[in-house]
Amino acid sequence: MNRKTLIAVLACAAVLPGAARAELAVYGQLQAELARVSNDGFGENYTGGKRTPVATGETAIKLADNRRGRLGVKLREDLGLGLAAIARFEWQVNTVAADPNDGRREAWVGLAASWGEIKAGRLRTPYKYTGGVNYDPFAYTYLEVRLSGGMKGGPYGQNGFWDTSLSYRKQWGGFGLWVAYGLDQGNGTTNTPSNDNGGNAGDLSAALTYRGHNWELFVAGNRFDADNDGGNDSVTKLGGRLELAGRHTFSSQLELDNPDGNNNNARIGFLGYQFRINKNIIAAQFGRTDGDANYAVTPAPGALAERRIDTTYYALGVIHRFTPQTRIFAGYRKSAGKDNNDLTVYSAGLRIDF
Repeated sequence: MNRKTLIAVLACAAVLPGAARAELAVYGQLQAELARVSNDGFGENYTGGKRTPVATGETAIKLADNRRGRLGVKLREDLGLGLAAIARFEWQVNTVAADPNDGRREAWVGLAASWGEIKAGRLRTPYKYTGGVNYDPFAYTYLEVRLSGGMKGGPYGQNGFWDTSLSYRKQWGGFGLWVAYGLDQGNGTTNTPSNDNGGNAGDLSAALTYRGHNWELFVAGNRFDADNDGGNDSVTKLGGRLELAGRHTFSSQLELDNPDGNNNNARIGFLGYQFRINKNIIAAQFGRTDGDANYAVTPAPGALAERRIDTTYYALGVIHRFTPQTRIFAGYRKSAGKDNNDLTVYSAGLRIDF
């Protein structure tokens, strides 16, 4: 989508005839991150565009958005009798390149009522947003845990969205259920993780949560056929979060990645701690990927960096929120891979929400 088209769409949204009776909002996020990245073979240049790459064997100073930038339109209209129409369209934008067409995010329509929410289109998945990126305060930065050794990436992990899918979500007191199902595109092609697509025929993502006053537990899973070979790929995770005294937050999750139901599996663990003091959050994070010997140690060009074994992730940083909309952050990250294939980052950035 070019700039003129984007401006026209937003202008039309602001003057829609039904705007007076529908809740319509334009929103977004912009970010610039300055980082020193040293890549000693970890594979940061195989992240499929999720982070601005640094080639193997190089050290560079990078100024990047790292896919935090986004611009969206959301709508909710009361239809009466407790029923509401809901819709969202969200673009990926690149702040530092002034690029309004940096990638695709969400696009869906749906209905909401006391019986839950039904959505259809390009959707968030229960797996990605149960635990996952919601537990990582450094998501969409060089410091993040996914694709760094502590969380599975790709559309069947904690990256991307699913095309041509349906979802249902409902909360009963402390219990929550969220299910997404992919439908057949019928064009004779496949969408693999390297293409940043999920939601093919039969793809299933589901999560079950229970939330108490200051804690939550969850279990989530995906079942899919990533390489279109008729096999049953699956990934399952369980985890939770605990908040104490309004200052301390502990979070963890464990993923079991099982490609094609074979024995080439991986176990991917994450532990996080956040300490809140006034407008500051101090965060320490640890991750570990342990895989069987044949778990795709060396990713091919375009493959995703989580496909490696014996990787350890560390991150330590601070976030200062001037206001609910504006924050700065700084931190250190190291991904220590097999055979000294490491990556080290020192990073600082500014993010503004609107």
